[in-house]
Amino acid sequence: MNKTIKKILNILGNVVTLLAIYFVFKKLFSSDLDYSEIFNQKDISIVLFVIIFLSIIIILNCFPWKTLVEIFAKEKMPWLDTAKVYTKSNLLKYLPGNVFQYVGRNQLASKMDISHIQVAAATVFDVAVNVLAGMILASIYLLKNNLLSDFFTDLPIALVLGLCLLFILFIILLFYVFRNKIRPWLKKYRYLFTKSTIKGLFICLAYYIVTMLVQSLLFIAVLVYVVGVSLDLNLFLSLFSAYTFSWLVGFVTPGAPAGIGIREAVMAGATGGLINEGTITFAMVIFRVLTTLADGIAFLLVFGYSKFVRKKKTPDKRVN
Repeated sequence: MNKTIKKILNILGNVVTLLAIYFVFKKLFSSDLDYSEIFNQKDISIVLFVIIFLSIIIILNCFPWKTLVEIFAKEKMPWLDTAKVYTKSNLLKYLPGNVFQYVGRNQLASKMDISHIQVAAATVFDVAVNVLAGMILASIYLLKNNLLSDFFTDLPIALVLGLCLLFILFIILLFYVFRNKIRPWLKKYRYLFTKSTIKGLFICLAYYIVTMLVQSLLFIAVLVYVVGVSLDLNLFLSLFSAYTFSWLVGFVTPGAPAGIGIREAVMAGATGGLINEGTITFAMVIFRVLTTLADGIAFLLVFGYSKFVRKKKTPDKRVN
């Protein structure tokens, strides 16, 4: 890529990042929350623990995307460069539109001189695997509350089976009509169907499932130790799956920056009758603030570490 174009893209990237940081601070200061309530001596240890843990998760979240980029590009990506691009683009989710965090990831293509299409494809697969992990965990909430059975009870079984059959026939028809175009594509990307690629996808899926479980636990820790809600086992399991369900709805809702407002509303509705709506909303707002802080800290940690490594590698040019 031309050096001038690369320089311009870097400048634009920095401007967009500064804009994202502005929206992060705007979100923090516009939250209707008394920060003294969560940053007091009683709660400070659990709050710091949650922030640090969330920051680590955000940094490690570049792992599935890095794995997928390596699959598509067929070459290894430096972890630090990948983490820098990931944590930087992660801040862009606070910009209105809810798409800039994915567009921002393509900066890796410029850095590593690889195809933008390959990086974009890896991002699409990363989002798909993330959503699949959320669907798997959210189904626990749906099944536990008989929402799926209620849905299928309201629909004739013959209609459901008929629609499934029509969908399968439609896919088969598409493959048959466009077989001459699909065959070269399958031949070109046959490496995507190898055992190592499928194994990589399953590893990414397992990673997202584990991190979602951990984030649910961190939210429950805030609810119990900061807000002061007492939980029994049944309520614990309900909250555990309901949090992932609210995350999934917020994630797939178009236009909501980082799912702001959507997750809180869904969580309040999903736990209706179990916990006071005001209490659960208050806990969600606190967790949102801690997550926002963790997004910024993750970026600063990776950025600071990269500066330290670069300075350490730069030879001392001073002449004695």
